[in-house]
Amino acid sequence: MAAGQRWDGNFEKVRRFCEKHGRWPKQKEGALGTWCAHQRTAKKGKGTNRISPAQIAKLDGIGFYWDPSAKVE
Repeated sequence: MAAGQRWDGNFEKVRRFCEKHGRWPKQKEGALGTWCAHQRTAKKGKGTNRISPAQIAKLDGIGFYWDPSAKVE
């Protein structure tokens, strides 16, 4: 599976998680939480991960919280 397809799949899983639980997964909660943490790190330009402006816009479009301590309202 291509990296873009993998990213889109994880995006959908995170979106559904938030719809169901009313919050974003925490890093300690497994793969989805780790994925969210990686997106935050990538947006800052740190680490080996990179996130495109289109991916940032997609996450912004679902109200993704870039601050992990923030709560979904």
